[in-house]
Amino acid sequence: MKSLLFFICLVFVLLFGSYQFGFTTLRVYGAIILMVSCFYAVFEKRQRLTLPYRFIGWYVAFLAIMFIAQILNGDLWVEGIAKRYLAYHLVPIIVFVAVDVYVGDMKMLKRVTSLLIVICMVDSIVTYLQYIGNPIGLEIGQFFSTDTSYSIQILSDFYETHHPDDLLGQSITFGIMDSVVYNAYLLGAAGVLPLYYAFSSKTKVKGKILALIGYLIIGAACFMTQQRAAFALFLLASVFLILKFGPRWLLLLIGGLVVYYALDGDWFDPDKLGRFDDMTNLSGRAYIYQESVEYIQDHFFLGGAVDCPVVPHNVLFSALINAGLFGGLVIIVLYFKMLYAGARIILNRKKVISYSVIYASGFGIYMLIGLTHNENIVNGSVMCWLFFALALKAGLLEKINVAKS
Repeated sequence: MKSLLFFICLVFVLLFGSYQFGFTTLRVYGAIILMVSCFYAVFEKRQRLTLPYRFIGWYVAFLAIMFIAQILNGDLWVEGIAKRYLAYHLVPIIVFVAVDVYVGDMKMLKRVTSLLIVICMVDSIVTYLQYIGNPIGLEIGQFFSTDTSYSIQILSDFYETHHPDDLLGQSITFGIMDSVVYNAYLLGAAGVLPLYYAFSSKTKVKGKILALIGYLIIGAACFMTQQRAAFALFLLASVFLILKFGPRWLLLLIGGLVVYYALDGDWFDPDKLGRFDDMTNLSGRAYIYQESVEYIQDHFFLGGAVDCPVVPHNVLFSALINAGLFGGLVIIVLYFKMLYAGARIILNRKKVISYSVIYASGFGIYMLIGLTHNENIVNGSVMCWLFFALALKAGLLEKINVAKS
């Protein structure tokens, strides 16, 4: 019953951020239930917390400084800004604590991993349906959001830009997430999870084959989102994991598929790569970053996201624009502290794949995508904190298992 509550709330938090029910979204309801249950477990049941909460301390300090800065620069009084603290910034903290409370052994960690893979597989199938222009994919995706304006935009983009003879980059592949970008984040970061079962010596041959099939399906769906940073980092993480833990033939197979597709593919037209046709075209980002730098120079101490002419699409710029100089420096320090903690897990000398390494890899993908997109720890990225907490928790549980053996 306890595990079921955690899973239901986690699904609400991850998938229903735009589903309005009553005064708020299902994400917030799920987070509130998790928060109450965690309070009960810690203060009534005296459950011991084991994760390092210094990272949460830094994040809370950032939120406090940003709150003060937004009072002074006037952002806090703009409609919707204050609500973000409940809907976005508080939720990652609750998820971090919930992982510590609920994921108490390797069995529970395995269940969480299975849940995330199932979510990715469902999302991948819906993404493919949207990709080929099947209306069923559109209807399934819209079920997860009650945002009318967003739904109208999706409908317009879907039917006006989709051409059956020119698939790549034409349809709106948001899957079951809030947007195409969030979909790419999920598929890119969680897409490496099946590799744990594919490379683990504990997995039987049939399980390894199923894991590899799942990995390839999720990888293809990540490509279909046409989000270049997410797919590129997904590939880099995959190459690292294969070189360190997997069979070399798998790397050759993936490389062969890429070469086949690029030279003589039948499924896709090689001349219609969508956004991947020009990976070096960064003119849009160059303009955004130039505008962001100029705005930061003019609003150096207090920032002010409301009046900024562009969405920064970079975690460092976003930090300084949203929280000003002092809050920005706090979250930037936290960003690199978290990256360092994840890198230490990934670069350990163990030659056997582990949950901690696979989650740290997904976390690294999510964090690095934040250098080119606006979904990052500054804006309350739930998935980022979830993967970080799971990587740290997995590392602790693995150490306990080693000590017992």
